[in-house]
Amino acid sequence: AIALWWMGKVDIAGGDLESARSKLSAALHAFQSFEMNGEIVACIEDHAELAQRLGYTGAAASLYAAVEAFRERLGLPRPPRRAETWDNAIAAARSALGDAAFDAAWSEGFLWDLKQAVEFALAPKANARVVTT
Repeated sequence: AIALWWMGKVDIAGGDLESARSKLSAALHAFQSFEMNGEIVACIEDHAELAQRLGYTGAAASLYAAVEAFRERLGLPRPPRRAETWDNAIAAARSALGDAAFDAAWSEGFLWDLKQAVEFALAPKANARVVTT
């Protein structure tokens, strides 16, 4: 599962978004079945980036919020080397959506439990309330 997750991250970086989706989804299912909460949260964060790259910015904002909430609740700090990337992703989503739509998507995602976030991450197109870039 961890190897699939990392290969999915490589696919995102390389622009092969369908392959990334497939690998990240398989990894997320595996993490969920083994109750690997830290890995689930980090993989949802990658699903958020994927959703944003696919143009599902509202879905991405909700997933970013869920990740932020889980990191707070579970005491999982973000690796410092990811802080700038995280801040840039949030700023890009806010800029693309506008403040009101971003805040609405963020508020929704922030309240999800882990199961809801996983289900949403696995189908951002079907679940997206605001699908815009």
